[in-house]
Amino acid sequence: MPELLAGAASRCYVATDAAHLSSVQAHLGQALAAHDGTPAVVRPRLAGSTYGLELAGAYAQRPLAGASVFGGAMLTVLFIVVRWHHRGQWAVYRTFGAHRRALLLIQLAEWLVLTAVGCAWGWATSVALGIGQAVDVHVVVVQATAHAAVTWASGTLGVIAAAMLPTGTLLDTLKDR
Repeated sequence: MPELLAGAASRCYVATDAAHLSSVQAHLGQALAAHDGTPAVVRPRLAGSTYGLELAGAYAQRPLAGASVFGGAMLTVLFIVVRWHHRGQWAVYRTFGAHRRALLLIQLAEWLVLTAVGCAWGWATSVALGIGQAVDVHVVVVQATAHAAVTWASGTLGVIAAAMLPTGTLLDTLKDR
């Protein structure tokens, strides 16, 4: 609160978001330091009160909390569509005696090659966008890595389940047409 007679302030309130809280606190401690170099005491005012926003609860209740799992499910659906489109190739492998384990290995190798490139590109893009928006680098890297890992893991589980579906022979495929 400003003191009109002394021309100084005893309290200062600054609004920020959770992503920038630590950097704002560090900056304010130095920027509002006393003349003798003593840093200002910076405390979160509303974070712990009943009127403020409880940051951990807000993070847990965010609207896109399940977006990574949904992204993995969408990747699984995309893989199933590609698998269905190439069902003739899988039927040829099956007709010539490829076992279920060999077909699973081929499909997983294809999935791993495609997702290695996709995960690296998505991770790098999200980290670059986060850093471009001046979010703490540690927070961006941890969050991007966690979301990429969850998306990849859920998609991989879906692909393994889809790859376990029975594959018909060439005769079965011809009957479908």
